[in-house]
Amino acid sequence: MVNITLEEVPLGHSAQTSSRKRGANEQTATLQKRNKQLEEENKQLSLSLDELDSQHNLAMQNVLELKTELQEKLSAVTTSYEALKKEHADKFINSELEMARLRKQLDSVMQQQKGLESENQQLQMQVTNYEAEVKKSIEDMADLQALLDKKTQDNVELIEKVKSAGRLADKSADQLMELQQRVDQLTKELEDAKQVKEKKTSESSTSSMGKHSDDEFIVVRDGDANSSGPATPPTKEELKDKIVQLENRVSELTLENGSLALKLQDSEMEKQLALTVMRENVQELRTRCEETDTALKLAREELEEQQENLESLKEKAAEAVIAQQQLKALAEEKGKIETEILNMKENLQNVLELEKRLLFSESEKETLQIELQRVRATQERITELESKVQNLIVENQQLRLNAEAETETQNYSAELAERIKSLNEENETLRAEIESIAHSKFSEAIAEEKQEITDLDADDDEPLTVDKIKELLSSHIKSKLTGEMEEACRAVQERITRTVNEMERKISRLSEELLDLQDSKLVWDHEKKTLEADISQYILQCDELMKNNEILLNELENYKRNKLETIQEHN
Repeated sequence: MVNITLEEVPLGHSAQTSSRKRGANEQTATLQKRNKQLEEENKQLSLSLDELDSQHNLAMQNVLELKTELQEKLSAVTTSYEALKKEHADKFINSELEMARLRKQLDSVMQQQKGLESENQQLQMQVTNYEAEVKKSIEDMADLQALLDKKTQDNVELIEKVKSAGRLADKSADQLMELQQRVDQLTKELEDAKQVKEKKTSESSTSSMGKHSDDEFIVVRDGDANSSGPATPPTKEELKDKIVQLENRVSELTLENGSLALKLQDSEMEKQLALTVMRENVQELRTRCEETDTALKLAREELEEQQENLESLKEKAAEAVIAQQQLKALAEEKGKIETEILNMKENLQNVLELEKRLLFSESEKETLQIELQRVRATQERITELESKVQNLIVENQQLRLNAEAETETQNYSAELAERIKSLNEENETLRAEIESIAHSKFSEAIAEEKQEITDLDADDDEPLTVDKIKELLSSHIKSKLTGEMEEACRAVQERITRTVNEMERKISRLSEELLDLQDSKLVWDHEKKTLEADISQYILQCDELMKNNEILLNELENYKRNKLETIQEHN
């Protein structure tokens, strides 16, 4: 938006007119863009309405087709049910004729069952004995395992002792080496001392100067090389004492060396003894483990044989029980089939109610279409007003060009202001109408539509299945079978299985037809959901149109203000 005042822009008369023309051109361009956007939105709304109409028509056609198919299938189910009744009556008569044969067979089966029970008790006693033996063998194995663990611990301790003895032997060998070196050093020192002593004696005999014969001091260095001061020569007594000490030290070292050698020999002997004991213990444990493994294998084989015998006896006893249960199950299935047929009839009634509700929703849709037509009319009025605004802009430009020569600009500007006010009022009335239409009627209609759809979904019953039909047949059979039929097991079972197979074939056909009906129902539910989504999109589009109309009104007000300011400045 362009606001130009004479105080801010002190330009010539031609410059002011050119700037005003530019502002007016920009405003017209923005209004044209907005008009194009609204036209595109209107086109999209019309297309969505057409799609909704087509989808609704398809849904109604599908519902009618489903209704005809359900009626045909209901008639087929009723005819098949009557045929099944006749077949069951014939089969019931045949089953009563065969009851006498089955009673004799049941008596023989009961006698066999008693014999099997006695054998089962004997086998259970044998199994308990075997279990006790197995427990004993397991306890022996546990004791052997404990002994083995102790032996392994002892072996580990012996190995650690041997390792420690080896370490001590290594240390003693190192000490012996050190002592040997020291002994060698001491022997060298002794030899040096003897040589010095011999020299001293020879010198004392040859020297004539006895006065100064206080024994020449011979410097005997110890093995310690760190002494730094001047060495005083030792006396004879000190040398003798030192030699005696060295001899004693050598004897001590030899004794220690001998004791260490004995210790090494003892440790090696202990090590060998421990290894031999370990090997003997391991061999004994291995032999015991092999013996226990063989005993366990034999016990397991015997247990498996006993279990196989028990399972065979249990299977024989279970066959008689299964025959009785099958007769009861057939009786229950007959009653369940009857109840399932009643449920099918109720489902058909529910379908008719759904059809009525669809017709009601169709009438509601027609009302919505009428409201949409009103919205379109209001949109056309908005476009007309926009065209009027564009015409006013053109007239305003012409007035600006002729403002210098005309003296009646004030009157014309007043007329323009009145016309803009009238346009403003018309826009406000249109906005109020659109808000009332969009927020009251559309929301109520769509809420009712959604409520009806949720009610329809809640009223839907569970679909029929083959298992339910079987249960109905079994319950119907149970109502007519007597207590004596429970005692008949095998012969009746064979014939009833044949009849049940034939019934299952027929029921499979009916189940396939019911599955087709369920698929068509799912398609119809999907179409319902798509319609709901389209309606929600339409509501959103209406809200966007309302927002766009408000933006247009704001732009018109701004344009009016700018125009009034420019007229006042011109005056």
